[in-house]
Formats: sequence, C-alpha cells, structure tokens
Amino acid sequence: MKVIRAITSHQIYGLTFQSEVPLPYRRIEPAEPHITVTWARPGTCAEIANGLPNLNQPGDGYEWRQCADGTDVLQWPGLVGFVVSPDGTSVRCEPVGRLATELLQAYLLGPVVGFCMVKRGDEPLRATTIVMGDVATAFLGPDGQGKSTLAAACVARGGRLVTDGLLRIENSAAGVVGFPGPSRLTVPAEVGSRFLSSQVPAGAMNHGTGKVTVSLLPRQVCAAPVRIEQFVVLSAASDASAATEIEVLGSERVVELAAAAFNPKVMHGRRVREQFDAMQALAADIEIRRVSWSRDLERIGDVMEAIFAPFETSLARTA
Repeated sequence: MKVIRAITSHQIYGLTFQSEVPLPYRRIEPAEPHITVTWARPGTCAEIANGLPNLNQPGDGYEWRQCADGTDVLQWPGLVGFVVSPDGTSVRCEPVGRLATELLQAYLLGPVVGFCMVKRGDEPLRATTIVMGDVATAFLGPDGQGKSTLAAACVARGGRLVTDGLLRIENSAAGVVGFPGPSRLTVPAEVGSRFLSSQVPAGAMNHGTGKVTVSLLPRQVCAAPVRIEQFVVLSAASDASAATEIEVLGSERVVELAAAAFNPKVMHGRRVREQFDAMQALAADIEIRRVSWSRDLERIGDVMEAIFAPFETSLARTA
C-alpha cells in the first residue's frame, strides 16, 4: 500500500519551506519553496557517506562528509542524519534512533539549514537576536559566550526572541533586516530554570551538553522581520570579578563579523569574496560593540543595562 505523507509549507528565516517533516512554525499557503524537506529511506546516509572522511572535529557534535558533487551528509550518530543537495534547495532526513521531535527540528533548523543558506549564497551569522522595547540586538560570538543566556534573561524581562543561534539577514532601504527563526531557546539547564522556570523544557539538545531546548510562548517571540540596531560581540572577561567591559569596535569590525559567519568550514574562492563584501557592508551600516563579561548570572542585569543603555531602553524587572 502506498504511504501518503503530509506536506506542509512554512515561512522560517524569511524562506519558504515545503516539508514532510513536522516543523514548529505556523503554516502558510503552498508556495514555491526555497527549501524542500523530505524523509529519507533507511540507510540513505550510510550509503552516500560510505568511504568518505569526517571533515568535523570530535568536539563539533556531529559528523560532516562531502561528496564530489557537493552533496553534504550531516550525521548525529545514533540519532539522525541529513543529506543536503549541492545547491541547498533540498534536505533528506533519516532518523536512526529514538529522537524527540523538538530535537530533530533543532538540528534541522540550525546546522542543516545553515548549510542550505550558505549553498544558496546567503551569509547567515552565528547569532542570537532579541528585541527589547523596539531595539533589535544581535549577540555574536563563539559557542559558550552567553548569547542564548543573555537572550533568556531578556525574555524574562519582557524581551522578544527573533532567532537563536542562526540569523539570516538582508540589506534593504530600511537598513539591515533580520528574519525570525523557530520560537525556542537552547540554554544551559540552570539558565532555563532561572529565567524560564514556568516553561517545560522540550528536552536535552544532545547527550552530555547540559543544555535544554525551551519552547517560548507567542508573547515571547517576534514573528516579523526586524531592523537590526546593533551587533554585540560577546567575550569572556579576563578577570571573573571585573565589571562588564564595553568597547566600540573600529577597524576590526569586518574581522569580528567574519568570525561570526555561520559554517566557516565551507569556504571556496567565490564565498570568500562574497563574504568579505557582505561583512564590509554590514560593518558600514551598524554599530558593533564588544562586551566582555564574567557569565555571572547574578550580574546579568547590569550587563543588559549596559548593552541597551545607548538606546535608553527600559528593562522591565520581573519579580
């Protein structure tokens, strides 16, 4: 008997998805998709990746293999694998173990879609974006610098999440526009308990990380594109007891933005040129500041005040 699979359309990151895999976003009327997501038959990833070297490092969290034709195979061993087409317009998904739907969606709409964007010619940033009042701020920085932690604290004080971990942007006459991603935050378990304690975590992001994925309420997310007012590059303070340090960046602005580019391992001559042009345009349009902080949750309110002070944004205190 032929299996009939439901196909739905969604708008995520400003792109139209047509998907057999359930996605955590409101449905839209069927339209020409930018990215198509389908289920793969069992054994697909192993068959395509057979004999190819893993291009990732052990600490990267997943395995990445690339075929001669540009097809990419991304695998979270024992959990799920994905096959991304050379042009980034289609993804095949192959669950290989028991995996919560929320985690499958997190892998798909994070690293996997990041590969699709780069292949499509976009230059997404590894950034978490929040709106406080009417000010949209994108937190940049490597993993572990507190992007999602700061976002959770902002949400607890009335802020709205635009996207967590992956930011797709476009330059327009109105400025640099950022597009909303899935309405969830992935944070350390203690951060979720402290700032989002009333919301049940969807589950651990992956084994041994100590992180949870928290689904947000409609009032806690921004579902429309926003104009980005500032980029804030987060880094660890040299002295854990030191006050928050803030520095307006000058000549190094382009370098800092390039460092925040999503999936820097996928590099070729054309992308290097296009990436430099894109980051140079961003650096010319938006103020970029570096904030060094100790990751001390007791001081996070002071960090937030310092970040938003130039815009006179009032931070609503929660009880």
